[in-house]
Amino acid sequence: MTNINRVVPTENWELVAELANGGYRIIETKDIYDKGFKFLAYPNQLKAFRTDNENIYWKNGVQMSLNDFYELSREIGLDKLKTKSLRVNYKNQAPTKDHKTHHVYGTFLHPFDFEKPISLSESIGGGHADMGGSRQYSLQELKEHEKWRDFLRLSDCDWIIPIVESMADSKYLIDKIVKGICDRSEFNDRRV
Repeated sequence: MTNINRVVPTENWELVAELANGGYRIIETKDIYDKGFKFLAYPNQLKAFRTDNENIYWKNGVQMSLNDFYELSREIGLDKLKTKSLRVNYKNQAPTKDHKTHHVYGTFLHPFDFEKPISLSESIGGGHADMGGSRQYSLQELKEHEKWRDFLRLSDCDWIIPIVESMADSKYLIDKIVKGICDRSEFNDRRV
């Protein structure tokens, strides 16, 4: 049996497994698309899963054993995973004083960057003339940011506020937020 501690989706149509021995393996969904996993082409369906010690389960009844995951995946270094992200949520709050039609607040998780796991972004105007920006935060830096709670509310992900408030360790914070993202996915169903 392959010992996999956790499986994490990314915004780039990938599933990443953290192994008990500290290694990582990755599957790009395009590589398993024709093996009964066409539904994974939709990000919310990719994220709509849960795992146990043996399988990954999706709402539609499709499952993959962790042994199959291991066999179908390839090894990847943590250094290459640090740039991977997972959208917690974003929301257009326009009209605002800054723009009439496009003022998007976004919150993103970097599930393999244990030093700075949260990004807050703001897109004003959109397109080539976009204004705004983003910044990545450590858990402590986020808690010290004067308006972090307001920003999460504007991103429509205030459900993570109590998680951030109660956590002192980035790894646990990441695990709780990943689980919350998967639980909230449109395709998810806890009965699976």
